[in-house]
Amino acid sequence: MNVCGVRADGLSAGVVSAAAAIGDGRGGFSIERIDVDPPGPGEVRVAIAAAGVCHTDHAALRWPGPLVLGHEGAGHVEAIGDGVHGLVPGQPVLLNWAIPC
Repeated sequence: MNVCGVRADGLSAGVVSAAAAIGDGRGGFSIERIDVDPPGPGEVRVAIAAAGVCHTDHAALRWPGPLVLGHEGAGHVEAIGDGVHGLVPGQPVLLNWAIPC
């Protein structure tokens, strides 16, 4: 499976490796492999198919880093933590923020 156009290894309920755009806090970023832990209680891990980068991400390039950029995403539920109801692995989802950026 591809995550943001890069092959993700070991997609399962365990730790996975994925590519991420990492802001360096000095105005730049790099594409790096990161480990994504299994979801904890009340958490959902989403395999991102596409993510937007907006003005908030542009501003975040100067925030103390490193941090993962791209918070407007869509994909499918990959794994769910304990206590999560109403979602199942494979279900398409999008990320929605309560406060507009």
